[in-house]
Amino acid sequence: MNFSENKGRAPELVSMVDETLAKGVDVTLDTYPYLPGCTTLAALLPSWASSGGPAETLKRLEDPATREEIRVAVEVKGCDGGHGIPTNWDEIQVRLSQPSMSNFSRMDMHTDGMR
Repeated sequence: MNFSENKGRAPELVSMVDETLAKGVDVTLDTYPYLPGCTTLAALLPSWASSGGPAETLKRLEDPATREEIRVAVEVKGCDGGHGIPTNWDEIQVRLSQPSMSNFSRMDMHTDGMR
């Protein structure tokens, strides 16, 4: 239910579950105990960009042409890392607890992250 086309449809889901339960069907639901989207920024990358692990990903990001290809995939086209939806940096925030990374804590990706 975290895709934009499902925004506001939670009552519909609850109704579907209630109707199914009323028919005697056993229903099980699953969710995770944190806010939607609480993950690493690497999760937004296309799978080809992150294949081979962090060291290979960093190599790709260091190459200007490949970095631009990744940017277009993430921001313009949408990719498998973003469920096919272009990333809206206005909705991305960074929260860190490590003191050594305090300059990145509470960073807004749209205004601060692309520097």
